[in-house]
Amino acid sequence: MNLTILVTILILVAFYIGIGLLNKNGRLPGFISLQFPMILLQSERGKPTIHYVADRFERFWKIWGFLGVVLTGIGLVLGGLLVTLSAIQVLSNPTTATLTSDPKNLLVIPGLNDYLPLSAAPAIIIALLIGMIVHELGHAILCRVGDIEIESTGIVFLSLIPAGAFVQPNEESNSEATNWARIRMISGGIMNNLAISLICLLCLILLVSSVSPVSGGAVGGITQDSPANESTLEQGDVITEVNGISIDSNSELTQTFDNISQSQLRIQTKSGENHTIERQPFVVSSPRFGSELNTGDRILQVGEREVRTQNHFISVLNKVQSNTVPIKTQNNTIVYPVGARGIAEENSKFARQFENTPRVIIYQIEETRIHSSYDLENYLSSANQKQNVTIQAAPISNPEQVKSIQINIRESEIGMQPVEGYSGVVTSDNGITVYPTETYIRILSNNTTNGWASLLSTMGLLLVLPLASLIGFQFNFAGFTPEISNFVTVNGLFSQFPSILLFVISVLYWTIWLNINLALFNAIPTFALDGGKYAKITYESTVKKIGVNNPTKISNILTKITIYAMLICLLIVALYPYLSRSI
Repeated sequence: MNLTILVTILILVAFYIGIGLLNKNGRLPGFISLQFPMILLQSERGKPTIHYVADRFERFWKIWGFLGVVLTGIGLVLGGLLVTLSAIQVLSNPTTATLTSDPKNLLVIPGLNDYLPLSAAPAIIIALLIGMIVHELGHAILCRVGDIEIESTGIVFLSLIPAGAFVQPNEESNSEATNWARIRMISGGIMNNLAISLICLLCLILLVSSVSPVSGGAVGGITQDSPANESTLEQGDVITEVNGISIDSNSELTQTFDNISQSQLRIQTKSGENHTIERQPFVVSSPRFGSELNTGDRILQVGEREVRTQNHFISVLNKVQSNTVPIKTQNNTIVYPVGARGIAEENSKFARQFENTPRVIIYQIEETRIHSSYDLENYLSSANQKQNVTIQAAPISNPEQVKSIQINIRESEIGMQPVEGYSGVVTSDNGITVYPTETYIRILSNNTTNGWASLLSTMGLLLVLPLASLIGFQFNFAGFTPEISNFVTVNGLFSQFPSILLFVISVLYWTIWLNINLALFNAIPTFALDGGKYAKITYESTVKKIGVNNPTKISNILTKITIYAMLICLLIVALYPYLSRSI
């Protein structure tokens, strides 16, 4: 069992034993109640303040509630449609749902969720509290505006993690209220979540303007079994010099690595420490099927040529004219095909030529030797929109069985999805992965001169950043956590308090992310969510206006169909990928 999960379970067990004993002995304060596994903090103290705010700005809150009803209605329709389409996609292809391939990633628990690191826990917990309190305040204020009596308000914790907040309306008062007052009250929480997201976004853009990437190359990661992994260089270091050449940015670091021909890298970091890396090409990634080169293999020789650097290795491969070449690694010597590997698309000419195996490798197109996916991409981008060509290709299972195939290229496509690299193998000679600090800062401080369109674009990008690895980025962005604080510098007014500023930015970042997700999730029309209650009231009003017989029964049936359908779709999206992988 993962050590983090084990420690988390032990802490939870100890916590619940302690609070259970306090509850049994009657030593818990009156406003705290234990309903295992939930802990409720419940009070009536906030009611006078809620009444004052609601009464003082009643006209504003009525307009606010109207906007909330409109936006929640739109969110309900779009959310229901998105969940339905997601369930259909998951059923047709479970492997596409990478985020939900492990149920623990559906829990907002830092350290347990793969996308929420433990180092971001303080910012995430504060942001979660803000989101839940703001949501329930929306319900509470619009309860008062709609003459619905509030019995109490509170926050729900799952151990030490905020799991929800609640406003408990008086049941009799709620049932006597108009449908408009009820649906407006339900929509208030979602409206507040969206509003606080926008406010936090404006604050975030303002504060991030004081943050810039540190001078140097940011070491975001070091590949296992790589030359860098054998040195004293560590993740989080900032490289300022390589072989006597000054480094000011990530791009300069990458360019310097490419330009240096020496097999030894002498590196100096921001802290003044010196490190040495003995370069040697090694396999960063390779296809799971049909490749004799495995991740971590060191490439010592290609044909009769010894290779010590990435550029030398690529140069030698690009001069290979035969379809295969001997490659010597630290373990053995293999005969390796050199070409563009890929998977033939269904019903394409490639698929028909290689019926027994969709995995193929292209060696040549017309008179052009194709050594890699990069060569293939360059050829297709320069090819005419319609061109008959002869392609030399073979199945990966038998790379010597070459076939000549006549293909009519249309719109730069040939009916094969290429795999990156030389025969699908990607290599490096150092193993250092730079952290894209500049890219993330640019996203966070997106220029707002284009008005609302730019703000919405930035908000959309922020929703993706914690899951950035799912769309091709090397690293997820979890805010300015201690692991990456070394990669930025704080300027201007906040230069004396860099840690405080970076933490505030992280809180704002997670507040935006969590509030938008709370709004979207709550709009889904299913059990216990605002969308489900919204749908019920909408059905009741619509059926009564139509004038059908037995309107209560009809509206209840429609509500149950909607709620159960959405629940089934949510369970499919959440659990089916994991279950299908486990079977």
